[in-house]
Amino acid sequence: MVIFPVYPGKFRFDYRRCDIQKYRNDGGSGISKGDTVHYSQLPPVYTLAGQSFLFTTEPPPGRVRELAATYHTSPKVVLTWRPNPEPDLKGYNVYRKEPGEEFYHRINPTLITDTSYTDTLVQAGKTYIYAATALDTFDLESPYSDSVVVTLIPTGINNYYATAFGRKLARSPDGKLHLVFSDIDQVLYQYSYDDGETWSAPAVIGCGEFPTIVIAPDGNPVVLYGRWVPDPSDTLKGWQKVYWTRYSGYIWTEPKELFTTGRISRPIEELKIPKPFAGIDRGDTVSLVWLAHYDANIFATYLGRFYLGWPQLFYLDTLLTQEHPETPCHALAVDDSNLVHIVYEKWAVGASKVYYRYFDGSLSEPTLVCSSAV
Repeated sequence: MVIFPVYPGKFRFDYRRCDIQKYRNDGGSGISKGDTVHYSQLPPVYTLAGQSFLFTTEPPPGRVRELAATYHTSPKVVLTWRPNPEPDLKGYNVYRKEPGEEFYHRINPTLITDTSYTDTLVQAGKTYIYAATALDTFDLESPYSDSVVVTLIPTGINNYYATAFGRKLARSPDGKLHLVFSDIDQVLYQYSYDDGETWSAPAVIGCGEFPTIVIAPDGNPVVLYGRWVPDPSDTLKGWQKVYWTRYSGYIWTEPKELFTTGRISRPIEELKIPKPFAGIDRGDTVSLVWLAHYDANIFATYLGRFYLGWPQLFYLDTLLTQEHPETPCHALAVDDSNLVHIVYEKWAVGASKVYYRYFDGSLSEPTLVCSSAV
């Protein structure tokens, strides 16, 4: 082991990523200050022997500043930071850990010479904690930067159904993309300002499944979703409910119940949770269709309408009723004339697509669009 003389007897010890220890005079290190250089055998550090240790008065680089992270749907996480000002800077390291882990692990295989790093070894639905350090030509490493936490978009058990019902992605007039999805009885919302290249962290805006999103005339999103609420006294019974919430420009409003059935026996999984599909006109009137229990073994496709300023259904009708429908399949659109267009697939001997039109308080008679019956 070689120890270099320094003035005024101040020694610095660096060993990989262990905490830095400073020795003044003897300090219990076995090294004493004097007129000549003294050599001493240090005990093994962390049970590792046979290493070389450099003692120097050079300070390590400063902490990395302004570490930021964005993640993509690839999935991947892109980290950026502000350049360090030291003239003897050699590069940077990026470290990562997961919640519950005590220590960071370096994830870059070679030293980073740029001020960005892309982590591709990530999994959807996981949360990662990142920190960065700077390294100089003496291989002295700075303390960790402030950490950043990234949660990737989760992939849940109900995402297959979530992509099949309702509108999940919408764009507001300012070009902002709005995404809504569900995962394990949570409704989550994200937005993007760069055409989906990067997304905000998911925000929980309600409890339920199968959300649909529309953009109000003021450019803010409105989200509707369904939920099965079991009876605490009998989990085989409960209520089918539809909720809605909107972004006020500052926060998401508290979800409000828009529709509920009476207490019923739990339907089969395909029919248990209402799956709304919605549209909005220029007068802030939301129209939506969904399937829910009607009576006995009968299920109905409902059409409802409400004003954003008065969040109660002022119009509720049933388009058609069926006994034990195989699966709900419906869609709705509102055009620039405030005309509501509805298509529903009715299951019988052959599947039939039925079209309805709603305008000015009146619902048209159903029109058969096509049928697969022979």
